[in-house]
Amino acid sequence: MTGIFACVCTRAFPTKAAATGLKKLTGAGRVELVKDLCSAEGMATLAAKVREHGIDRIVLAGCPVIGRTGQAASVAEAAGIPAPHVTTVLLSKNADPAGTAPAIRKAVVALEAMPGFETRKLKLAQDVLVIGAGPAGLEAARALATLGHRVTVIDRSASVPAADGLKVLPGTRVVAFDGVAGAYRAKLRGPFGTVERTFGAVVAATGVKFADPVSAPFVPGRVVPMPGLLDRLAGLRLRELPRLLAIVLDLEIDEGKASNAEAFRIALEATRTRRTSVTLFVRDAKVASFDHNAAYDAAREAGVAVLKYTGVPAIRAGDGEIAITARDSVTGADVRLSCDLVALSPYGLPSPADAGLAGVLGLDLDALSHFQSNSSRLLPAATNRRGVYVAGACRGETWLPAVLRDARAAALEAHAFLAPRRMSVDTAHAVVDGDKCALCLTCVRTCPFKAMGIHAADRRADCRPEACRQCGICAGECPNKAITLPAWSDPIVLGLAEPVRRAPAAAGSRWGRA
Repeated sequence: MTGIFACVCTRAFPTKAAATGLKKLTGAGRVELVKDLCSAEGMATLAAKVREHGIDRIVLAGCPVIGRTGQAASVAEAAGIPAPHVTTVLLSKNADPAGTAPAIRKAVVALEAMPGFETRKLKLAQDVLVIGAGPAGLEAARALATLGHRVTVIDRSASVPAADGLKVLPGTRVVAFDGVAGAYRAKLRGPFGTVERTFGAVVAATGVKFADPVSAPFVPGRVVPMPGLLDRLAGLRLRELPRLLAIVLDLEIDEGKASNAEAFRIALEATRTRRTSVTLFVRDAKVASFDHNAAYDAAREAGVAVLKYTGVPAIRAGDGEIAITARDSVTGADVRLSCDLVALSPYGLPSPADAGLAGVLGLDLDALSHFQSNSSRLLPAATNRRGVYVAGACRGETWLPAVLRDARAAALEAHAFLAPRRMSVDTAHAVVDGDKCALCLTCVRTCPFKAMGIHAADRRADCRPEACRQCGICAGECPNKAITLPAWSDPIVLGLAEPVRRAPAAAGSRWGRA
């Protein structure tokens, strides 16, 4: 039986009286009015009504908040019914039942046209693998351990300091990775040999690979990396100190707060203690915090010149000088500066994450070769693989406060996924017609969630229900139309897309006159 649960908060139907008559208007088997569908009390009321009346398909009618909070998935989990059997109809404020009934009716028809799906529960392993023993990795590992998970931290470096309360394996990397969320099988290779372990979730918190400091655009001794510049200056005699120093940010990639803060600090220190004239080249100084703004002001007051530029500066190291030519973003004119030393921020150059590790884990890379596609649905820590999370420099974040924040977010997301100890999997996943499948592997290549594979015995493509998110990419890309989503067959989709037919206006009304 299909049930409608209509929210009667102030943002949807204003009163219970206003929502009366929905059962007759929509043809649903049952209509229940919930005081506040987004509250814990409303959820408990809904789940109780579902069990009491044997409701197996649900339409949630409420304000847009229920769409943003993922209420449909939460309701399906709480009510113990397959996720496709719950849909939402978003209402405007103080909705009119007669006006919204056609849209609700369409949702009811679509749900009743769906085949029945079964739901099964899979056990989730509580062990978590953290890859990377830097600030992000250790912060995530500590948070996960505090939340009660067994955590294993690995790092490629052989010289990783011990961390209290954590199992850290130095000189270890992932060489193979398979399975599904909640039961990933990772093959780890290190000084102890090769072992295979099962993990419920994974947090990738590795770093990035910076440009070689002795190859272009660096020039040894003349165009040098910004990190370590103060140590370099401290080792020079007074007559060897540069009179004119340029610090260049954002050479090829717009940088974040981390390198801006470091540039302000270095420029201020070089000006005050080394009596060096410093010019900072930057596309747009990042000062969107009190600390950053104070550091920027201190550098300017100490005499640091700031040139905001557009385009790409030209840096040429000739005999006796290093010339920088950049276009002033204010005047639009080219500015040429001759200096003795240039400090170039490596964060403004391409700094890819470990593509090999991304390939092993099956993670998508963004345009800058960082882990995690730039999708609002994935931020801050989720990836295209359920149960695999990212934090730190490998996803493009280098400012330490934000790195630690991301690490804690990744730990909380992993904990939220594993805490129920069971995961619901329904049979609404992609279905392959073996008679039509040509085994061209298009679905295997295009599925971002690694849900499509090969059924060896039948020589056809196959779907892993545990990994399938029912996005429809495989069905849309299959050249032979061999893949379908049972919950979204053509009749269902076309029925939902059909324009809502409004009742004709009464004769003599403003819209009913000839």
